[in-house]
This record gives sequence, structure tokens and C-alpha cells, in this order.
Amino acid sequence: MRLGFMQRSVSRLTSGELSISNVIDSVDLDARTAWVAFDVGNDRCHWEAVVDDDWADMSIITKFAALLESRSSERRIATVETGGQDCLLVCIRKGDLSKLRTISRLEWKWLS
Repeated sequence: MRLGFMQRSVSRLTSGELSISNVIDSVDLDARTAWVAFDVGNDRCHWEAVVDDDWADMSIITKFAALLESRSSERRIATVETGGQDCLLVCIRKGDLSKLRTISRLEWKWLS
């Protein structure tokens, strides 16, 4: 179930520009190893993740941002810190970041 959620979430976040499939992952908390692998187009990606208790590894989201950019998309992934253990993510056109900052009154920044 977790993997299907990831496939749908990435596709929705990027308005379908990153449609991933064949997702598999492995998490071994005792060995402190984790990774995710998936297909995007004709490419296979395999990314290692940092294991830090139950914290999400933001480098995976950053890698998705780089993958989106590498595909010459007009969209980019931006984030804003909430002050807690989470953050907000959006995927918007490059020219819309300043509008988002103005409307939301939050300090959005590009993931890179």
C-alpha cells in the first residue's frame, strides 16, 4: 500500500510530469539501511536513503526535484518549513514562486 501511495503522490505533486512505476523499497532499521527504486520513463532510479529513527530523509524529495528539473519541466518543487517536524511542498511553474510567497506570506524556496 505504501508504494502505491508513493506512485500516486509523486504523479499528483508534479501534475503528472513525473509518472513513476514499478516502485520497490527496503527499510531495515536495525541495519540502518534504506533505499527506493522505481522506473520513470525508460530510466530506472535507485536511491539510498539515510536512516535516522523514524525521520523522513528529505534528500529523497530533493532528488525528485532534481529529476523533475532534468526532464526540462517548466515546474519545480518548492518547500517551506513549518517550524515542526514537517514541511509543505508544492510543485509550481518557475515564474510563480514570488506570487506564492506574496499570497501565502510564507518563505517558500526551491528545492535543489
